[in-house]
Amino acid sequence: MNVNEINNFGTETRVFISDFFTANQFINHPDQHDIDIIINVESGAHILFGQNESNKAIESHHFPMLDSETEELLSNAAQVSAIIEGAGNKKVLVHCWAGVSRSVACVVFYQMKNFLLTYEQALENVKACRPVANPNEGFVNQLKQWYSTQKSI
Repeated sequence: MNVNEINNFGTETRVFISDFFTANQFINHPDQHDIDIIINVESGAHILFGQNESNKAIESHHFPMLDSETEELLSNAAQVSAIIEGAGNKKVLVHCWAGVSRSVACVVFYQMKNFLLTYEQALENVKACRPVANPNEGFVNQLKQWYSTQKSI
């Protein structure tokens, strides 16, 4: 399965990124990474997770987003970040269709916000674990703009 655990700088929460098909497999193979929370950030198919075959409840969230340079990222990324921040010692999987742009942008935002990283530092951290990470240019611009406004506060 194509899932990558992202370096979360020693915090309790463990964050993973994957594509849609891998996320879907967690219902049938819950023992793979023992995921507790699944966050879907794609515009299309939304699988409602309840209990899997082992009767382990999997919390799920869906934030519809297009992988478009004109798509507004920050409000959804802030909600994803809040879920990760509140997850405690749970394992959180963030996914989109390919696990390349939308899910990566949301995890990059989370790391920028919580570990005070620049866009480049957060992306480098994610890419070290998920080499295919490549947010679209619109997301990159929004993340850099967000950082510059935070830096001036």
